[in-house]
Amino acid sequence: GRSIGRYTAVSVVAVGSTGTVYLAEQDGPEGFRRRVALKVLHRQLAQNSGFLRAFQREARIAARLSHPNIVAVTDLGQVGDEWYLAMDYVSGCSVRRLIDTCPGGMPADIALCIASGVAAGLAHAHASQTTPVVHRDVCPENVIVDREGIPRVFDFGLARASDTIGPPTETGA
Repeated sequence: GRSIGRYTAVSVVAVGSTGTVYLAEQDGPEGFRRRVALKVLHRQLAQNSGFLRAFQREARIAARLSHPNIVAVTDLGQVGDEWYLAMDYVSGCSVRRLIDTCPGGMPADIALCIASGVAAGLAHAHASQTTPVVHRDVCPENVIVDREGIPRVFDFGLARASDTIGPPTETGA
């Protein structure tokens, strides 16, 4: 695997417009090993100060949040011209994939369970003691359901802390 800071990339989980997410391992002393999801900002975007600040802001905002329905961000780092953030690795599948694979649509009880978990995670973010956070990009692609059926919100890339939110934005802005 490819070394990225103190992580070793095992496989590609997803490639998006701003970065690549890897299943990676964090190695430490005495056989310590932990699986993480490692989001690496595309190098060309890391050279753009606006994208880099947004990536760093995403890590700072998400790292403040600790809730069973939010994927925890555990690290932010830089190696050369490459920036990354580490998150808890959640084994499961996205709500988008669940929707697409449910013949006849997702059963109402499952949809309600997912919606309830997502709402609990977002309520925690909104009620954050330091600065309330608004996600701004909740969609089926940004919620993963783990193997125990617990939905978890991730990708706070468009999130704003309430003290930085100005007038309402247009869709896609």
